[in-house]
Amino acid sequence: MQDFELELNEYKNLLFNSDCGNIGREYLIKRNISKKTALYWELGYCPIGYVPSIYKNESFPFWQKLWGRVVIPVRNQHGELVTLSGRLVEEVKEREKNPKYDHYQFNSRQNLFGIYQNQSNIFINNKAVITEGQLDVISSWQAGIKIITSSFGAHCSEQHFIMLNRFTKNIYIIYDNDAAGNKGATQAKNIGKNNNINVKIKNIFQDGIDLDNWVQNHTCDQFFKLLD
Repeated sequence: MQDFELELNEYKNLLFNSDCGNIGREYLIKRNISKKTALYWELGYCPIGYVPSIYKNESFPFWQKLWGRVVIPVRNQHGELVTLSGRLVEEVKEREKNPKYDHYQFNSRQNLFGIYQNQSNIFINNKAVITEGQLDVISSWQAGIKIITSSFGAHCSEQHFIMLNRFTKNIYIIYDNDAAGNKGATQAKNIGKNNNINVKIKNIFQDGIDLDNWVQNHTCDQFFKLLD
């Protein structure tokens, strides 16, 4: 049986207190994510070949999904840990597919990454943004933009909008300016319309630029001006 909290504690310890966490630490430095931010978001690292001590007797190695990844805990709006996700840092050679993000199975349609950490600021600012990547949320938070959530790719659901609508009526979609992002934004607009929720699509970045790239070179005030 999986115990996400205990498993996460191991990955956090590896990231901050062990030599095998060097790859994860170097990646965060490259992404300009500070140690303070990493601690707040409870980031960890899972080295290739690592077996969590709490699963020594497990016969099915499900934790291999996180090998070579910065580990990102996903909490629901009440703060409960619902799954562990990971951003690829080092490819696993024996694995055919190495997607950018991977996670243990959970209901992504009923959860938004960042909603727990940012819901009070969403209410105060009366604005919420849905983007694709989890590190986009974290980078934006570090830059002072604390109204961002992630739909785990360009895949908004009705539940996502209903959840955010409790805190604000102003919901923005900022997906990557590519085929998948544009398709996801169109679908999100239709879902909002069918539920009488005002969803605003913002294509504010040039090709090849995502939210994480943008916040590295702009201010929080500039971002809110773009929304308005």
